Amino acid sequence: MSRKTSFGSPPLMGEWWFLGAFQWLETFPPDQRPKRAAIYIMNNPVGTSLLPSIDEWTKKLGVQVVINERYNLPLPSAEPLVMKAKQMNCDLFVSGGVFHDGVMTIKAVKALQYNPKVYFQGIGSIIPAWVKELGKDGNYIISGTSYHDKLNNPSNIRLLKRVKEKLGMDGVDTYFGFAWAWMQTLAAGVEGTKGLEQTKIRDWLKTHKVETVAGTFTFDAKGLPKPFTYATQIIDRRVELIWPANVRTHKGVYPKPPWK
Repeated sequence: MSRKTSFGSPPLMGEWWFLGAFQWLETFPPDQRPKRAAIYIMNNPVGTSLLPSIDEWTKKLGVQVVINERYNLPLPSAEPLVMKAKQMNCDLFVSGGVFHDGVMTIKAVKALQYNPKVYFQGIGSIIPAWVKELGKDGNYIISGTSYHDKLNNPSNIRLLKRVKEKLGMDGVDTYFGFAWAWMQTLAAGVEGTKGLEQTKIRDWLKTHKVETVAGTFTFDAKGLPKPFTYATQIIDRRVELIWPANVRTHKGVYPKPPWK
């Protein structure tokens, strides 16, 4: 499908991944926010797409970036990265990687007894394998998503009810939710135009609201909604929504408790 007929409903935008997390940090008084940031980003297009928004928001919140480095995958060892952040008193730690290097970094953070106020993880912390691998050590890690099965909008409530009735399940996988929302968008365009002609569907979607399990969207010329992500945090080994306030399933824990 060409970009002219692509719609992010919701989008998987690296540029927006930590948007909700930074907006959550913004709710704290300036004197309580982190002061110094360590940013470690995997050196590929997915990782580096995070950098513009991190730069924008650290400046907006008055956080000094004292470490801003990229690393190649596979990451051989996380200890040198973590030790440097600890030695430089970084109280915001951004791990912009995927599951395997993210797990490795958490283990190094615990082993070195490094205690930043807040820890952002890129990809990996919202999948079940995170808490399966790390147990309670995976708690309090913050990330982003554009779908969560605890969203309280009418469309998602209907989906969960149907899944419970038909499959006996209490929730759905995050990526199933993404796919369902995308199909809802296509279905809305087909129903709205009473046909399958792509140009008509495209034009209809750009002039109408679309209700999905991920939220209700309108689209700009690029087929994107207004920038957003939901901030997540692992609390008691569960992925909870902590921002925006109107979808929150648990109050965010800040600062991150020290290792026991």
